[in-house]
Amino acid sequence: MQGDGATPRPDLFALRTLAAWDGRPSLGGAWIAHPDVVSAERASITEISTGRTITAALFRRDPSIPGPPFQLSADAAQQLGVTPGVPVEVEVVALRFDATAPAQITAQDVVADIAEPMQATIIDIPDTAPDIPADMPDVEPVAPVVAAPQPATVPPSPPAPGTVPERPYMQVGTFGVASNATALVTKLQAEGLSARTEPAGALTRVVVGPARSASDLAAIRDRLRQMGFDDALAVAL
Repeated sequence: MQGDGATPRPDLFALRTLAAWDGRPSLGGAWIAHPDVVSAERASITEISTGRTITAALFRRDPSIPGPPFQLSADAAQQLGVTPGVPVEVEVVALRFDATAPAQITAQDVVADIAEPMQATIIDIPDTAPDIPADMPDVEPVAPVVAAPQPATVPPSPPAPGTVPERPYMQVGTFGVASNATALVTKLQAEGLSARTEPAGALTRVVVGPARSASDLAAIRDRLRQMGFDDALAVAL
């Protein structure tokens, strides 16, 4: 449902047409994307057959990607009760929040999606995040946590010749927006994975590695699958 103080703004964006979710996990919380979106907005999404309405982020998607006009994130589809791969009719209307009333949104609502894993649909999302209401409450700064010094460790010895896999890296995804690739690298590094970006023509790809052995590569692959990146692929740089 729309948060308190949310005002429909059909002059910014309003469209009733088909939407679908491809069934893959997606990052960034609840969002919907359409080729005609000019800038990121907050929006209400109503599933016509059920009347169920949610508030989510509205982004632009690459018009060359086939499929229904609207693409739903996993969170948005699950909140609306949408079955993977089954198009549904939705009505999407941009929202603006009244500065005199607090908007009921979460931090996850204003995080731009950082795209699907490789071979999933790649969404061309603007670098700017949706507008944040002017009345968003101030957050008190949190004192930095100083980590205790760690004892020095001896670096591992180099692997014996022939033990390193021919394709020691796992490619997690490719992105048309470089900042989205950087955001995914930050997320993977926070999970303890050795991730980095690599140029791929006009695109930017994210890889994890290198693996020191076949078992190390398998462990990286299994960890990525646990995080929802089922299409991660072993590659050589």
